[in-house]
Amino acid sequence: MSNLNGMPDGDKALLGTDPTKPSSGSIFGYICLFFVVVTWIAQSEVAQAVETSSYNRPYIITYVNHSLGLLQGLVFLRGSGLDAVKTFLQEGGMFWKVLAVCMVYQLADWAWYIGLTGTSVADGTILFNSMSVFVFLFEWLLGRRKLSLMSGLAILVSLVGVVMVQSKPGVNNASAGSTGGCLGKLGGNALVLVAAILYAVYQVAVDAIVPSSNPTLTNAFVAVSGFVTLTMLWPVATVLPFATKGGCLYEPLDLPSTEAVMGLALTGLLAFAFNVLFCFAIVYTSPLVTAVGCMLTVPASLLTDYFLHNDPIGAAAVCGSTLVVGGFLVISCQASESDKPAE
Repeated sequence: MSNLNGMPDGDKALLGTDPTKPSSGSIFGYICLFFVVVTWIAQSEVAQAVETSSYNRPYIITYVNHSLGLLQGLVFLRGSGLDAVKTFLQEGGMFWKVLAVCMVYQLADWAWYIGLTGTSVADGTILFNSMSVFVFLFEWLLGRRKLSLMSGLAILVSLVGVVMVQSKPGVNNASAGSTGGCLGKLGGNALVLVAAILYAVYQVAVDAIVPSSNPTLTNAFVAVSGFVTLTMLWPVATVLPFATKGGCLYEPLDLPSTEAVMGLALTGLLAFAFNVLFCFAIVYTSPLVTAVGCMLTVPASLLTDYFLHNDPIGAAAVCGSTLVVGGFLVISCQASESDKPAE
């Protein structure tokens, strides 16, 4: 079904210009974005503390966090909500689409948690926010964005910022002296960058699968994603104990300590809140707006690491983050102009 401009409604939703999205929904989307930033920083700090102290199990942490999406169904999906789940899954090949998205999301967060043991939350957050650039690039490759000279230069500027942070990683006092990490700072940063690319794929895919601002449909997607993760992605954890000991993939299947259980519970609940808010932000705004809003995690993480861990705010981090944020703001402005209907 197409609209008056000849563009499929699903594409309009992906561009953040779905006419079915009410203005009040946009306000709700921005509120979700604010709490995405808060839960992102809090969850990253807690997860890093758990990994670098008592329980370095990146895959297990990711699996638990994503499986908790099932709670969304227990809390919100009742009565007509259950019918929404059935309708959602009955769409052609939807289960396999959700499984594919869950696998990408699991891999992205797994890479993030491994990288987090080697880099600081601040540096990791700066690099992770380059996903904004990759969201634009993927949408351009799909024919949903126009690549102008200005946006091309902005992409180049943002990538220069990424290289600047990567080439001069900052101090990571939170991980100093820990035995949990398998990577140095450069390796940790590189893996976080891989996570950013995979997260961009996830963002575009979620918007394609959940193209409307229907909150019940969004709840259904989150709940189904949690169920799929819980029931179908656990076998990986049984294989990791056979990986090379001391390597990044090695994770023994052992019972966590009481302290680690408390840390897992806290990071899981924070991640659950982040995942739900993140999905709502994408659906009620757009992948690009969500990516721009997530950039607020950059200054927030720099200040958090400074006050909590006494990590100095280095020149490379400031300059690199400025280039990343500035470059993508230009991209966002260019994209917004290209989305305006012709008069």
